[in-house]
Amino acid sequence: MNNARKLALTSLGHFINDGNMAILPYLIFPIISKPPYQVSPIQLGVMYSLMGLLGALASPLVPITIRALGGAMRSMALGMMLWTTGLATLAASFAAGPYFLPTIYLSVVLMGISSTFYHPTGAAVLSEAYGGNAGAALGINGAFGSVGRAAYPYLASLAIFAGAAIRPSNIWVFAAVSLAVGAAAFAASGGRRGEGGGGQGRRGEPMGGKLLALVAILTAITMMRNAFVQGTNGFISIYLNQYLNVGLGSIGATMAVVLSSAIIGQPLLGWLSDRAGRRLMAAITSVGASLSFIGLVYTKNLGLAFLFEFFALSNFPVILSIVGDLFPQNQVGSANSIVWNVGITGGNVIGPALAGLLSTYVGLVSGLEMMAALGLASGVMWVAVPRPPKRRRVPLFM
Repeated sequence: MNNARKLALTSLGHFINDGNMAILPYLIFPIISKPPYQVSPIQLGVMYSLMGLLGALASPLVPITIRALGGAMRSMALGMMLWTTGLATLAASFAAGPYFLPTIYLSVVLMGISSTFYHPTGAAVLSEAYGGNAGAALGINGAFGSVGRAAYPYLASLAIFAGAAIRPSNIWVFAAVSLAVGAAAFAASGGRRGEGGGGQGRRGEPMGGKLLALVAILTAITMMRNAFVQGTNGFISIYLNQYLNVGLGSIGATMAVVLSSAIIGQPLLGWLSDRAGRRLMAAITSVGASLSFIGLVYTKNLGLAFLFEFFALSNFPVILSIVGDLFPQNQVGSANSIVWNVGITGGNVIGPALAGLLSTYVGLVSGLEMMAALGLASGVMWVAVPRPPKRRRVPLFM
C-alpha cells in the first residue's frame, strides 16, 4: 500500500473514531436525560467516566493485536470493527425496553474498549510510512479527527431526527460506516507482516527529587484541568438544552459549530505557543476555558460555548511539548507517560463522575461552576512550573 493510501485510510479512521466518541456525550446524553429514559446526572457521569477508564485499561490490547494480526493497520481496522459492536449495542438499547439501562452500559463498555485502538495505531502507520517527515501527515490526519468530532453530532442528529419521531436507534447507521471502513482498512493492509515495536528501548535514568516534584506538579495540573474539561463536556449539551433552550433537534448542529472551534484552536494556539511561550499559553487555555464557561452561565451567550471549546480542546499538544522542553531527553518518555496516563487519563475518568455527582446534589449549573473553578485553579498553578529552557515545535494537531 502506498503512503497516500495509508494517509487516506488513517485520516478517515481518525474522522470516524473521534466522531464516534462525540455521539454519546453531545447527542445521546441530552436525549436520555429526559423522559421516558430519565437517566440521572450521576449515572451519565459514571457512563462517561467508564468509557474513559476502559479506554485506558484496554490499551495493552493494542500491541498484542498488532503482533497477533501482523500490522498496525490491521489493529486499527479491528478497532473500527469494534466500534460497530459498541454503536450497534447503543442503537439496540433504545429497543431493549426494561433492559435499556444495562444495555446502554454494555454499549459504553464496548465503545470504551474500541476507543483505545485508533490513536496509537494510526500514529504508528504514519510514522512507519513517513519516518522523520511524518509531521505534515500527522497534521493532516489530526485535522480529520477535529472535523469528525465536530461533524458527527450534526450527522447523528440528522439520522435521529429525520422523521416526525425521535429515533435514537438510527445510530446503527454509524455502526455500519465503522464496519465498512474497518473492512476496507483490513483488506488494504496486504499480507500479514511481522511487526516490530516489542523491543525494549534504553531505559531512562532515575529522576532526581526536583524532577519528580515537577512531574507531580504537571500531573496535578493536567488532572485538574482534564477533570474540568471532560466533566463539563459530558454535560454541556444538556446545559445548552435545558438552560439556553437549544432544542434536541438543534443540539447536534449547535455542538458541531461549537466543537469546530478546535479546528482553528489547535494550530493557532500551537503557533502562538512557539512565540509567546508554552507555559503562558498552557495557563491561558485553562483560565480562558474556565472564564468562558462561567461567562456562558451568567450571560447565556452561545458564542462563549464556542470560546470555551476553543480553549478546552486545544491544550494537549502544548502540555506534552512542555514536558519535552523541561526534561532531559532520556527521561521525556517516562515523564510524558506519567503526565498522560495519570494526569490526562485520570482527569478524563474522574471529571465526568465528579460533575455528575455535583450536579445531582447541588444542581447542574452550580456543579459545572465548581468544575470551572477547578479548571481556573489548574491555570493559576502554572506559576509553580519553571519556564522551559528550550523550545520544540508544537504539533499543530492531536
